[in-house]
Amino acid sequence: MKRYPFLRLYIFAITILASLPFASAQIRRISGIISDEAGGEALPSATVLVVEDGSGTTANLYGHYQITVSASKPVTLVYSYVGYSPYTLELPAGGADTSIHIALKSWELSTVEVSAARERAAIGVVAIPVSRLRAVPVLLGEADLFKALTLLPGISSGVEGSTGLLVRGGSADQNLVLLDGSVVYNTSHLFGFVSVFQPSAIKDIQVIKGGFPARYGGRLSSVVNVTMKDGNTKAHRREATLGLINSSLTLEGPLGKNSSYLLAGRLAHSALLSLATLPAYNNGDYLIFAGMYDFNGKLNFQLRNGGKLFISAYSGDDMWGTKRKETDNRGTTLLGWGNKTASVRYIQNYSPALFGQTMLNFNDFTYWVNIQARSNRDGLLSMRVASRIRELTARQWFSWTASPTHYLHFGMEASTPVFRPNATQVRRDKILVDDFTSPGDTVRAFSGAVFVEDEWTPAANWKIHVGLRAALYRVAAQNYPSLEPRLSVEYKLPDNQRIQAGYSRMTQFVHLLTSGGAGLPNDIWIPATTRIPPQQSDQIHVGWAKDYQGFSLTVEAFAKQLYQQTELTQGASFVLNGNTDWESLVESGGKGRVYGLEWLLNKQEGRWNGWLAYTLSWNNRQFANINQGKPYPFRYDRRHDLSLTALYRVSSRLKLSSNFVYQTGHAITLPGFVQETLWGSFRRVYPTKNNQRMPAYHRLDLSANYEYLTRKKRMALLTFGAYNIYGHPNAFFVDSSGVPVTFDRVTLFRFIPSFSYTVRW
Repeated sequence: MKRYPFLRLYIFAITILASLPFASAQIRRISGIISDEAGGEALPSATVLVVEDGSGTTANLYGHYQITVSASKPVTLVYSYVGYSPYTLELPAGGADTSIHIALKSWELSTVEVSAARERAAIGVVAIPVSRLRAVPVLLGEADLFKALTLLPGISSGVEGSTGLLVRGGSADQNLVLLDGSVVYNTSHLFGFVSVFQPSAIKDIQVIKGGFPARYGGRLSSVVNVTMKDGNTKAHRREATLGLINSSLTLEGPLGKNSSYLLAGRLAHSALLSLATLPAYNNGDYLIFAGMYDFNGKLNFQLRNGGKLFISAYSGDDMWGTKRKETDNRGTTLLGWGNKTASVRYIQNYSPALFGQTMLNFNDFTYWVNIQARSNRDGLLSMRVASRIRELTARQWFSWTASPTHYLHFGMEASTPVFRPNATQVRRDKILVDDFTSPGDTVRAFSGAVFVEDEWTPAANWKIHVGLRAALYRVAAQNYPSLEPRLSVEYKLPDNQRIQAGYSRMTQFVHLLTSGGAGLPNDIWIPATTRIPPQQSDQIHVGWAKDYQGFSLTVEAFAKQLYQQTELTQGASFVLNGNTDWESLVESGGKGRVYGLEWLLNKQEGRWNGWLAYTLSWNNRQFANINQGKPYPFRYDRRHDLSLTALYRVSSRLKLSSNFVYQTGHAITLPGFVQETLWGSFRRVYPTKNNQRMPAYHRLDLSANYEYLTRKKRMALLTFGAYNIYGHPNAFFVDSSGVPVTFDRVTLFRFIPSFSYTVRW
């Protein structure tokens, strides 16, 4: 400890803060956990409203809340959460600081139609309950939280079937996706048809796309916080689902008093795809096989000192391959990718004013390609390309109610990422022929940050959130310091109206390079190096929101400037390139400009509910050596993005849902003409980058959920659905061929029915 005087000072300061009294005896501080009465699960984003003055607060990801109220007169608090009956607590005048834990009771939607008044989510934050997202119709009947998020304004997906999020003009790598605090680098299974988050294991999902708190950093476009269920502390529960593409099983229950476990697994039905291509394989064509699995595990311990310990883990892998059988040539191609994460988190309410989180997180992402070819002449030739990133991160965060008008967050974090972007080996009859991997291909880095935030309430109608994040990234002998100011100002107008404006500077120390077609997982993560600097962005946003009786309307305008963007140089590929100098394949120093408007009309109450979302945006990029240095539309520049989601409860057993999506086609590069060379051959000429657009994309999906009791008194759920019910031939990609050039539109999905069966006991 003597070697770290700063750490000693930090611990000493926290000890003092935990014991500081308020200067005014007329104020009392109340804190606690808001949870579900039936299962004991904490309720993230639950709200607490002070009836007398209209002030309030929102619980954090652990269901913990802190609020200051008057001690000189009686106070009425209303605790609420979507889908739960509100709880009213009346406190008499006087009394000291105290902790009050509240358990809310889930209501029966057949008898309750209205919800309590509640503190609304901040503008720029998406906080729709998981129960609503699970009800949205999706591809092949598999409930998918990430796909449901793309139906909200400012959030879209890349191409049909993909699960990568594109938030306010950013790319998929510019989202900080956290699972219980651990970074998830790849969010898709089966080439993007399914996301890695098993719905039955997820408790809460929150997306921040503007007005970023200073506690978050490392990405440019969004923060996606995914929280696993803690496990039922009252009774053992099981849930099993049989679907068209996979099956899953979830187990949860108590471990002693107030502690619990959660186990969840999911496995794809890979044999169905292989059987469909078996006849073609026997005739000399390709046999296609694919598979994936997920496993989630979590332990939740209530400690004697009042703290809580959470230990969670996730593991998921994909494997896809093709095999061909011919007379003298047999080939096999295998691709694999997967995430592994582990998290240990300790939370403690040190006093009614001070709450702390201690977190240790590990994540590991791997991607590999194995290509084999066997011939009678050359024997067995094989090439293996692998990429990997591992990271260990430690965080210490605190939240402190410094006074009735100042709520502070502060902390520090450090991580040690290790990258191996490209390791390539070639073998002949299992004997190593070429090895393009060297010790220098492994890049070790260090990243650290400290932050402080202040939620300041200078007056009843004002809320100012100001923060500063100081980060340092070190790789080789290069230091990249970063100072990131954050500011968000909100003012409450009459008639339940709010306006908000904010600014955020973000820095990202990793880059994602894609060297293949859309939907393929050949994404290579590379670090910022001495030759490839970190990405940065500046974003401003202005928003207005109004709460009506039963629904709300939000309008936001945003503008974002991107710096130090990267692309692969034209024609480059990590997979088939033996060049160990992978940095030479990267075009860096790019700029981006994104701006637009977002509208969200959200109805959360009644038999009919749902939302209407619309985004109008412009999205450009510019590189010195691409498109002759001129700006060009980013690949996923979509002028219009409209979605309508409707949920209708016919009865307590039957619920219907639908969604309609319309999007402007994304930008693509097509040849303008064909030119004959001096040798009599022809070459295609591309006048500019992303010079054409795909046709407009639109579809209508329907779904029906029917609940009933089985003969064994178990709750069962039948789900029937239809994807793209009117069978519109949406283009997946455009193929060009011939002289003169002709274009063919290739469609991936038309009308697809779906079915799944779930039983809970």
